Amino acid sequence: MKPEHNYLLSIEHYPEGIALFREELSTDGKLKDFILIEVNEPWERLTGLSQKQVIGKKASDILSEIDFPVENWISLCEKAWLNKTYLRFEHFFRTIDRWFEITSFYDQSNVLVCIFREITDLDKEHDLMSPTIIEKDVKDLKLTDIIDKPALQSLINDFYNLTKIRISLLDIEGKVLVSTGDEEICRRFHHKHPKTAMHCQESNTQLTRDISEGTFKAYKCKNNLWDIATPVVIEGKTLGNLFLGQFFYDDEPINYEFFRAQARQYGFDEQEYIVCLEQVPRYSRDIVQSALTFVSNLAKMISAMGFSSIKLTRSLEERNRYLREMRESRERLTATLHSIGDGVISTDKNGFITNLNPMAEKITGWKASEVKGKMINEVFSLRDEKSNISFNYQITGVLNGKGIHNFASSILLVDRNDIAKPIDGSIAPIQDQYGKRIGAVIVFRDQSMNRAITRDLRIMKSSIESSINAIAMIDLNGMITFFNTAALRLWGYEKKEEVLRRPIRYFWGKDFEKFQVLNKLRENGAYFGELAGRKKDGSFFDVQVSATLVTNEDDQPVCIMGSFVDITEQKQAEKTLAEEAIRRRILIEQSRDGIVVMDQEGGVFEANQRFADMLGYT
Repeated sequence: MKPEHNYLLSIEHYPEGIALFREELSTDGKLKDFILIEVNEPWERLTGLSQKQVIGKKASDILSEIDFPVENWISLCEKAWLNKTYLRFEHFFRTIDRWFEITSFYDQSNVLVCIFREITDLDKEHDLMSPTIIEKDVKDLKLTDIIDKPALQSLINDFYNLTKIRISLLDIEGKVLVSTGDEEICRRFHHKHPKTAMHCQESNTQLTRDISEGTFKAYKCKNNLWDIATPVVIEGKTLGNLFLGQFFYDDEPINYEFFRAQARQYGFDEQEYIVCLEQVPRYSRDIVQSALTFVSNLAKMISAMGFSSIKLTRSLEERNRYLREMRESRERLTATLHSIGDGVISTDKNGFITNLNPMAEKITGWKASEVKGKMINEVFSLRDEKSNISFNYQITGVLNGKGIHNFASSILLVDRNDIAKPIDGSIAPIQDQYGKRIGAVIVFRDQSMNRAITRDLRIMKSSIESSINAIAMIDLNGMITFFNTAALRLWGYEKKEEVLRRPIRYFWGKDFEKFQVLNKLRENGAYFGELAGRKKDGSFFDVQVSATLVTNEDDQPVCIMGSFVDITEQKQAEKTLAEEAIRRRILIEQSRDGIVVMDQEGGVFEANQRFADMLGYT
């Protein structure tokens, strides 16, 4: 969910649980409640509540679920806002059986920042909302005790690379702890001359005295460049200052005569000095204000987390861990994309291709190394199968914010070799943590084989359905799953609903025959024979059965398929012929005449006893 507050120092970088709130005021302007606007993942883990559950909800509704004394907390927060102080206390959350230390303060935009730190080695019985008694003496605490200089240096380097605004952190004695460096004019000139170097030191120490916590002091240093400072305060003690500078405002004129005079006064090369002066950055007041918000929030975070053993070093170690996890996650994602059976193409926000996985290469005919940086429309060409109209506008639509788009069943992809392939899949936007679109991802699969299989299955089904032979399918539990039209006619039914999901035993005349067929199928995988069938009206008929045990690719049985032919008339004819043969034989034997039946070659086929007697045979 995109947070409502543009919190420049992302709370996701911190290992401790952090929640951001905005105030909800009553009609008379008094603080009534807080609305949750953002929480980080550690906060979710600590409380068991997810962003989806809490964002946009009232603190009184959400925090009460974990046994948090909301009303008392709101009253204390109001006092903290009036006094511009931190609120720190310990509380035992009964519902989740945990102790937490909670530190709350207001940032520059009047957003309430609450830091939740679990206390794992504490078992207390005192008043749950009593302020923490501070046992550690802060008089000897130094800024270097609560920061990890390399990690913090990395953070402000990232900020400088993003904004080109220089930030430095100095201790109370003016010693530079972390810095993105000074401007060329300072390095080459102001730091070289003893007098101007002393001006720099005085600006860093004397001019920054007595700056109240949570405020700024903007001033021109004694070398006439703008600096802005805000203190890092731990329990009322200023341990150092964060500086933003050196720069000019873009709406102020530069007094070149002053700087030329300064160059002459200190023996600087006037021409080179003015060239360096021209390189001093000029910022709008809005940009400076935005940077001040970052610096202020950074100072408050150092202050709040430093004394509570939530040191910036741990935060930045967590940030580095987070980056490592991101790299590991990216590697796992890459491995996944290389192994899945779907084609995946990703683009940036302008539609330029950033990646193809191997399956996408196979389907499109393009190699990732060939198309990275190309426009998606040059590689991924969509056509409607019926109208042949291009459908690439769907990709453009997603990039322009029109949500997820699923491919229609009639979409064709024209590959590198101009071969049209049916595909299915979808196009979806890629968003950052704030919901901003940063690209698109296309996930698709080649449906050529599926279409061929579907076509073959349709033909097969049609053939089975229209066959003059009755065909049925039965699952391994003996339930009918398919009956074609001929089978319905054979058994005297009109609708398939009358027979589907019914046991096959209802359609056989004799139960023992069922077991005979099943035993043959188990032994041989097939059965051929004759059975008695029972029609819908209860009458019986003779049926010839050809049944096969259908197996899957692992040779495991899945169902039984049978073909049935009504042989009632055939059986009746055979019976009639047999009876006629018997009657004829009786008549021949009882005749007083000698009777002989011969074939075409004169061979005797049949003769009665009278004929044998006449020829002298016994």
